[in-house]
Amino acid sequence: AGAEYTNIVKRNAFWMQRTLERNPLFEDVQAVPWARVPVVRGRMLRVGNPGSADGSIQFDICFGNNRAVRNSKLLREYAFINERVTYVMILIKIWAKAGVDIASAADGTLSSYTWMNLVIFYLQVIDFVPNLQSKDLIGEYNRWATAGDGRWERRPATERLEDSLDYAHLTAAEIHRSGIWRQPEHLRRVSVSSLLLGFFEYYAFYFNRTFLAISIRVGRPTLLKTAFRKAQMDRFCIEDPFETHASSEVHDLGMHASEDGQRWITEKMQCSAEAMKKIIVKIEEEGPCREVDVDSINFLWGDDAMH
Repeated sequence: AGAEYTNIVKRNAFWMQRTLERNPLFEDVQAVPWARVPVVRGRMLRVGNPGSADGSIQFDICFGNNRAVRNSKLLREYAFINERVTYVMILIKIWAKAGVDIASAADGTLSSYTWMNLVIFYLQVIDFVPNLQSKDLIGEYNRWATAGDGRWERRPATERLEDSLDYAHLTAAEIHRSGIWRQPEHLRRVSVSSLLLGFFEYYAFYFNRTFLAISIRVGRPTLLKTAFRKAQMDRFCIEDPFETHASSEVHDLGMHASEDGQRWITEKMQCSAEAMKKIIVKIEEEGPCREVDVDSINFLWGDDAMH
């Protein structure tokens, strides 16, 4: 049955590749049916994407991966917490892909989804966003909902589907309407550029990847790498928010980074921290309407960043 399913996925993936290639709106289409999650990836033209010079957007079409829908929903809820979260996520994705080319698990670095986990974890550490999977926070929300006039439903503390994984989490709307979490006052006016600089500095200079794991489910740098049997000392260990170290299907999102890939990631973060410092200092000295450091901008987000 397993071999038959694999053959069906392979046929469908290559059929989809051929179909998309016949459409002039799609370019660089590639089927990867042998990946952990079979996928067809490519680029769609003329969709008005502000993050690319030609308005195109890259896409992945996954097969048999319902968990990806849950993962995307969780990331979306974090983006809805505050618009600056969205800006940082988009800019880091552009930086990792177009700027420094370290957003490919297949090439020994990290996937775009993994980079988004890194963004959220950093923002949790500095208390810019809450931990939406926190059982304590879910409990607080349920007490708030129970004390109300019955308009709001309680949130299950545990939400398990047929795969036995726990998908329970709060939404941004539930956080906002209940007021059970509030962003610290000193962070309410912090700029996106400062958040970007903090992101680069945190992972390049402060986070101890030798001993600690990254986990947006935990929301703090307390999870030891020893919880993951295949974790390596020289690279990031990143727990999937649902396929956790204690679940039946452990998934370390950092496992695809090679030794050279991790070194490349660290070097790029260090260089990007310095580039961001130059940009911020120039803006502070000369004001936002003056000329910025074009070389630093291009280094961070690619040669198309100024167009």
